[in-house]
Amino acid sequence: MLQAAAIAALAIGTWQLIAVPNLPVTGGAYLEPASDAAVGDVALRVAFADAAPLSAVTAILTSTGARVVDGPTALGFFTLTFPDPAARDAAEAAFAAAPELVMTVTRP
Repeated sequence: MLQAAAIAALAIGTWQLIAVPNLPVTGGAYLEPASDAAVGDVALRVAFADAAPLSAVTAILTSTGARVVDGPTALGFFTLTFPDPAARDAAEAAFAAAPELVMTVTRP
C-alpha cells in the first residue's frame, strides 16, 4: 500500500514539474492584477464607513457606475474607476452626499 502511494506521489510530482508548465495559457486578461489597471483621470479613492451595510454600498456603487479596481488597502481605501470624467464627477458628488456610507473621497 505504501509503495502504491509513493508511486502515485511520484507520478503527480513528475506531471507538475514537466507537463503543467508547458500547458497553453488562454484568456490573458484574467491574469492581470486589478491594481495594475489603468485608472487615468476617471478614478476615485474611497473609504466606506465601518457601519455601512453591504447592500447600501453595492447600491451606491451600482447607481454611480463605479468599478472597483483595487482595495481594500491596509487603510481601508478602494480605488474605483468610471466610464468618463463626467461619471466620476457625479459619483464624487453622490459619495459626498452620503456620509453615512462613505467616510472619505479623494482623487488618486
